[in-house]
Amino acid sequence: MVDDDVLSRLSDLRNRSPVFKAASSDRIVVASDLHMGDGSMADDFRGNSGLFSEVMSRFYLDRGFKLVLNGDVEELHKFRLKRVLSRWKDIYGLFDRFQDGPGLFKIFGNHDLDFLFDGAHEFIDRQFEAVRMLYMDAELFFLHGHQGSHFLERMHRFNRMITRGFIKPLKLKNFTLELEGKPVTRKENRLSLFSEENGILTFMGHTHRPLFGRDNGAPSLFNSGAVIGKLGMTTLEIERGVISLVHWWDRSLVKRYIVRDWFEPVRLASTGIYRTVLDTASIGSLLHPSASPSF
Repeated sequence: MVDDDVLSRLSDLRNRSPVFKAASSDRIVVASDLHMGDGSMADDFRGNSGLFSEVMSRFYLDRGFKLVLNGDVEELHKFRLKRVLSRWKDIYGLFDRFQDGPGLFKIFGNHDLDFLFDGAHEFIDRQFEAVRMLYMDAELFFLHGHQGSHFLERMHRFNRMITRGFIKPLKLKNFTLELEGKPVTRKENRLSLFSEENGILTFMGHTHRPLFGRDNGAPSLFNSGAVIGKLGMTTLEIERGVISLVHWWDRSLVKRYIVRDWFEPVRLASTGIYRTVLDTASIGSLLHPSASPSF
């Protein structure tokens, strides 16, 4: 019964989401769960802010990638919006450069739903609950992922009260998960089922763990992970009909890096930042696994 209710709400969300058409030559990067705060010790974004800024400006923006910020960009459960805007003016300036250049899509998450509920409209002209993007022969559906839960969106104000009154004073951090794969959760299973029933590819955040669905029994579901990971940050890239899960890390943040199969880390020029591709597959192979080989 709960699953049917969630699937019905996902269908309603998809039906009322704006549809954008992307060219086959477009490059798209998906990042989520920045949890930007006020720059204090309670601000989860603080540790990886430099890494995020360098990667976004010197790699993705310079190469003409459209940026999809897939939810929980601001941490409004803990902090007032004015304090976030004041502390991270340079990051919002970076968002403006994407908006004025290749393109920017900013999606609500459960931690920044105040934009939707409380009339915080500074960026409302470029923020969405979800986005449908027609790319080549596929529909890409971007949503934060809390919609796969029966309770989270409905209990938004209660969760915010608990966070500001209990979690923030105790200086508890947002959880971050390891890069190693784990079985999909019930929430992820719902989103995967919804994707397969509708013949689409769904991109989420929310759980803070990277997910390349093909390897986890959910071939139509992808998770960009989080910007605030202890081992760096992860993104999803879409380019030339191929989806890639990418790990970005900085020698100042982590002393080890991950090499999977034949992928080797590549250094971002003149920096201590490295890029490692964790997984990659063509969209054709994901939508039609029997017809197209994967990479």
